[in-house]
Amino acid sequence: MGTERGRTVLESYKHRAAKEVLASWLRSDFDVVKEAEFSADGWKFISDIATFKDGHVQAFYEVVHKHPIDAKKLGRMQYYCFYNQLELLCHEVDAEWILLQVEKPDRIVDFTFDLNMISDANN
Repeated sequence: MGTERGRTVLESYKHRAAKEVLASWLRSDFDVVKEAEFSADGWKFISDIATFKDGHVQAFYEVVHKHPIDAKKLGRMQYYCFYNQLELLCHEVDAEWILLQVEKPDRIVDFTFDLNMISDANN
C-alpha cells in the first residue's frame, strides 16, 4: 500500500503498476473504478479497484505488496455490504504475482474474503 502523510497516501511503484495491470485485465468483463471511495453510516474505505456491472458494484480488489488487508478495512467493507444488503467478495491479489504474468491469465490467483453478513432467517 503506502505511507500516510497527512491526507495523502503514497504507494509504491510496484503497487501502482500492479493495480494498473489488474484493472486492465478486469476491464474486459466489468466497468472498473480505481481508488473508489465507499461509505456507509459514516464509515468510509477506499478500494484499490471496484468492479461494476450495470451500475452495481460486483466486487472489491485489493492489491497487496508488503502487507495484507488489515482488519479495520475488512470490517468497513463488511459493514458497507451489511448496511447496503449486498453480497460481495473482496479479492486480495499479490502485486508480485500480477507483475510476473506475461499476458492476461485465465484465472486471477487471489485470496478471497466473503463480506456477506446477510443471514437467511427462513433457513
